[in-house]
Amino acid sequence: MKNILSLLAATAALACPAALRAAAVTVGDPHDPGALAPAIQAAYENGARHIVIRPGTYVLPNVGRTAITLNGWKDATLSAYHVTLILTDLAWMHDAFDLNNCTNVTLEGPTLSQNQITSYQGRVVAVGKDAAGKPYCDWRPDTGYPTPPAGSAKFPGGDANVVDARTRLLKLGNGDFYGVAMEALGGGIFRVHMGGNFGVGDWLVGRYGDAPFKVFLNNSRNCTVKDVTMMRNGFANVREDGGGGNRLLHCVWALGPRPAGATEDPLVTNAADGLHSTGADPGLDIENCVFRGVFLDDCIAIHGGFQTVKIVSGNTLTVADGYGGLQVGQPARISNEHGFFAQATVTALKDNGDKTASVTLDRALDVPAGAKLSNPRRDGAGYKIVGNHLGNTRSRGMLLKGDNGLVRDNVIEGCGQAAISLGPEYYWGEADYVQNVTVEGNTIRE
Repeated sequence: MKNILSLLAATAALACPAALRAAAVTVGDPHDPGALAPAIQAAYENGARHIVIRPGTYVLPNVGRTAITLNGWKDATLSAYHVTLILTDLAWMHDAFDLNNCTNVTLEGPTLSQNQITSYQGRVVAVGKDAAGKPYCDWRPDTGYPTPPAGSAKFPGGDANVVDARTRLLKLGNGDFYGVAMEALGGGIFRVHMGGNFGVGDWLVGRYGDAPFKVFLNNSRNCTVKDVTMMRNGFANVREDGGGGNRLLHCVWALGPRPAGATEDPLVTNAADGLHSTGADPGLDIENCVFRGVFLDDCIAIHGGFQTVKIVSGNTLTVADGYGGLQVGQPARISNEHGFFAQATVTALKDNGDKTASVTLDRALDVPAGAKLSNPRRDGAGYKIVGNHLGNTRSRGMLLKGDNGLVRDNVIEGCGQAAISLGPEYYWGEADYVQNVTVEGNTIRE
């Protein structure tokens, strides 16, 4: 009997970790938001693999770093339905969630916001021409939204964009007004020296501040971000760098609430890109997501990086600048803006210690100096963008630079530039030319 009891006890001890992994463990108290991140980590370290955040609104304190960091997590789900997390630390890279070197982790359910707005917005209250006959408009920032310093000599945030007073969408026929002169008139009104297809009552909007990412997938693989709503966003509230095979499902880019004291609802959802992916292999699977509000740059951007060819010696290239994601045994795609294009396999790599590298190819190519080089496998190849609704951007709906992609059954409307753009941008150092991309069944509207 004693032996049987000992065996039962040992069996129970072995079963406990497995049971803990299967059972949901609930953490968090909205009245103590500072304890949330440690509680999540402690649950994982104690063996939980299905962790649930207790519903409620958590105003996350400034801890001088990312609010919730998952380092090296594997095979886990963090569920946060009916949970709102509000950032108060808006320093660059002090994100809501960082998933660093994670594998097969799911983040599902939360609404992610922050305590400050990320854009300028205000009404045009008058239009006219100055003594030289040049157009201007008088602009009053909406109550509760950022106001430029009185001494500002240019419209803040770089570009001014026009939002239609009737539709609350970007107004067609304007494009960007970049670096336009401006001066304060007093009484909260600024004279902006620009003219176009707009009038009294329309809004001018622009970028304000660098909001941190809401979710950063950093060298993570086969992770899923699902049913997440993100608001008050800056550049790329979803950011992916490296890794691959990640999924973004049923997520919403949303206009946040009015700021304190405001009398107008917000217009801008993202002060720049909605989603930005670099260096992934394979690329993101983005399905059934909705992008609402005005976007002040591309809704979806997927690409790799370039390096520049400095010296050619037989089948060895000396390259510098940037990051092309080159790896031995993988392809190197080489091109320039004058029509040169070639591809070969990397057989050796050497760091020269002077910010250059030697790249040996499987054959010699007549590569011109200044050509750009990247690894097409690290440009987001194999991405899927299916069943999404996006647009209302001053730029591109989708900016895609990877091979073997699928763009299907999306609704794209109101893009200031191309709805779907395929291919490199040398100016931004973003790779590369694409092959074998399927674009089908999409609806594109102004």
